[in-house]
Amino acid sequence: MALPKTAKSTLLQVALLISCVLVFRIIYIDIYLMLQQVANFSFTRQVAYFFNDYLALFLTVGCDVLAIWLLHKYFQYGENPFQRIVIYLACILVISAIGTIIVNHTILFGTLSPKEDGFQLLGSYITILLFNTIIIVCGDVLLYLKKSKNAIRIEGDKKRKAQYQYQQLKQQLNPHFLFNSLNILDYLVQNDEKQRASDFIKKLASIYRYLLYTGENKLVYLSDEIRFVNLYTDLLKERFTNGLEIHINIPEEYMTKQVIPCGLQLLVENATKHNIISQDKPLHINICIDEKNKKIIVSNNLQLRINPQSTGIGLKNIEKQYMDIAKKSIEVIPTTTEFIVKLPLL
Repeated sequence: MALPKTAKSTLLQVALLISCVLVFRIIYIDIYLMLQQVANFSFTRQVAYFFNDYLALFLTVGCDVLAIWLLHKYFQYGENPFQRIVIYLACILVISAIGTIIVNHTILFGTLSPKEDGFQLLGSYITILLFNTIIIVCGDVLLYLKKSKNAIRIEGDKKRKAQYQYQQLKQQLNPHFLFNSLNILDYLVQNDEKQRASDFIKKLASIYRYLLYTGENKLVYLSDEIRFVNLYTDLLKERFTNGLEIHINIPEEYMTKQVIPCGLQLLVENATKHNIISQDKPLHINICIDEKNKKIIVSNNLQLRINPQSTGIGLKNIEKQYMDIAKKSIEVIPTTTEFIVKLPLL
């Protein structure tokens, strides 16, 4: 029976780790002991030679730093791990070879110093190899931890930014909408329309319950947002009576898709804010689905007020929300007769 891909990857990593431990055991215990017995090799003397040779020391450290930078730039953690390990080991071996050649073949007054015998050269190489391994491993781990910390900080900043933008989005609804709603409620009470006033209060409470419910959510189901828009438009119709017509045509299979909270409501509010609404010139708002591009469309006929006060903050906030959450942009399509906005369905 074939092993799952994750099990194969785990076994490969364990086998690689065991192999590395065995290799280091052979190099730094068995070979060192053999060199001490055969060639009177001294580890401390080789370390002193290396650290006293400034060209070899600075060149190998410089190559170590360059190798660490290239590894993090072109071979990130988690991407092609086997390839990264091979290049990792190749860098250590090659840089150590360069350092060994410099230490044992230093140019002095145009002549080469005598070559060390083979055992001494081997001892020098594995000593410098140990040094480079420590530098590259420690540097790689420290850089990884630093990048991870920065990534966590950036994600935290994005989350706080998204929450702040959502609060801004909600606050656009609260002051103006509440002020107009209280005026309508006052009108209904003064005209002794108790049932309409009671229904109005219940719908208003449901709207603010929705705002509280979605306070910590970055996304909501389209079905919930549509119910919220229906409540909101019911209250708008109390204010505009026969001057406002809203048509919602969304197939049931799209109701489980997600959108940002209050996005549709804000587009409806913008349409009523910037256009003339009267019985003679009714405002038509249509909400439907662009099935080809998987987007929800909010459109309205254009009959702009003479002095519309628009800052564009609402659309900008919706755009930022979609970019922060899904890296997707909204479409704003103004024409001579219509204003159309398309929001991605997530």
